[in-house]
Amino acid sequence: ITIICVRFNFQDMKTSSILETLASALDLNNTKKKKEALKTALKKLKKKENSYRVRLDELDNDDDRAELKNKLKVVKAQRKKGVKALRELNEKD
Repeated sequence: ITIICVRFNFQDMKTSSILETLASALDLNNTKKKKEALKTALKKLKKKENSYRVRLDELDNDDDRAELKNKLKVVKAQRKKGVKALRELNEKD
């Protein structure tokens, strides 16, 4: 999984595909694989969140800024849920 992360640019990856990765991670039976997949998805979401923040600073149009702020809120919420799930997995071990 980490080799793939290095080769591809995940900033261009849509949030929905990142969430699909997260969903597939939660369906796995192996806890170690769940953790690895969850960490990968969280890293992607963090990169997405940071890229939204940078773009938000560059935008001047209020409509575009409002739309990007909404996307940023969604990514933050998804990442927060993922962090919570990872903590719960770590507590089980």
